[in-house]
Amino acid sequence: DQDGEPRGRAGPPSDRDVDAVQFGPKLLGSRADGISRQADWSAKVMLSQGLPAGVLMWETSQPDKELEGSIGLLAELASASIDRARAREEQVKTRAAGEAARLREALLSSISHDFRSPLAAIIGSSTSLLDYGDRFDDSVRRDLLLNIHSEGEELNDFVTNLLDLTRLHSGVVQPVKQRLALSSVVKTAIERLERHRGEPLRIRTDGDCHAEADPLLLEQAIYNIVDNAVKYGGSPDAIDILCCANGACCSITIADRGPGLPEKDRQSIFTSFHFVRTTGRSKGTGLGLSIARGFVEAMGGTIEARGRGDGERGLEIAIELPKVS
Repeated sequence: DQDGEPRGRAGPPSDRDVDAVQFGPKLLGSRADGISRQADWSAKVMLSQGLPAGVLMWETSQPDKELEGSIGLLAELASASIDRARAREEQVKTRAAGEAARLREALLSSISHDFRSPLAAIIGSSTSLLDYGDRFDDSVRRDLLLNIHSEGEELNDFVTNLLDLTRLHSGVVQPVKQRLALSSVVKTAIERLERHRGEPLRIRTDGDCHAEADPLLLEQAIYNIVDNAVKYGGSPDAIDILCCANGACCSITIADRGPGLPEKDRQSIFTSFHFVRTTGRSKGTGLGLSIARGFVEAMGGTIEARGRGDGERGLEIAIELPKVS
């Protein structure tokens, strides 16, 4: 344990466990070769960074140099393995702490922009209506109301993305997978985005494939990717979505005809709060593609960004999920 004292295993102790715990206090006062003996028991302490980390115990009626040499080697290998495991654990903790700090900083920065800007617009428009609404004609009042509605939708998107990000980082996303027709999920995601934007999107869709996936998680992933393509991919009328079988997988490819991305930047777009500088800061939270990746990977799928397969200008984001018959 943390005090360097041997402990029996968890659960109801056997006679051997009782013997091991009773034998424990004598282990640290062992011989020069590191082996302690009591009655029919022999034991050797395994060290990690100079402190006891475990005990190897074996029954023997009399000393056996060959056996003790083999066990000594085993103890050294075990100690080295414990050292490596603890080092990996520390590395994971350090990376997690660094990632948490980076996310906190990015979150505060994003909130300062993505919360305050739409709130300021909503407050400004609503104040104008309250103070001067009777002086405005119908078209001006409608524009102000549309602005309030649009900025309110932006805030709702931001809060939804933050909640999804929290679910991913807390590990509570548990996919409920079932057999799905991908074309149906794509259609639902596009219809929801059209309702959000208040205008039709002439997105070309083709093909179909039946995959094993969670319908809600997959719809949200597709929604986020298409929304990103509309914002950054040039024209919302130049987006193509193809669903097809690819070996043992089903593939969904969402392609735009925007400026595209250099290969070195394609992986980073799936990072939380990431904005590609070449595109400028368009409206968004920098979370959509990160959440799409988290949802797809939670369902056992993969996602990647690449250049268009037909050689045209633009970017493709491809999702692959397990295929079912």
